[in-house]
Amino acid sequence: VWAKGGEGGEELANEVLRLTEQPGTLEYTYDLEMPIVDKIKAIAQENYPGSNADFTPAALKEIERLTKLGFDKLPICMAKTQY
Repeated sequence: VWAKGGEGGEELANEVLRLTEQPGTLEYTYDLEMPIVDKIKAIAQENYPGSNADFTPAALKEIERLTKLGFDKLPICMAKTQY
């Protein structure tokens, strides 16, 4: 896009549209019915070079709050940073 300006953007947009029309499947690394802590541990073990996940007391308290609100059945979105 940078090198071709709008023309490059149009080319990119057309490719994105083409790809969205392809059949695809989404597979989670965990069962959506699992508790939040177990989902996070599964992500750490399957997607990152980790064998476990540790939680601070504050994090566990927040997870408990989210669970009480019914958010425990939702997917987890997690990003790894260098910090």
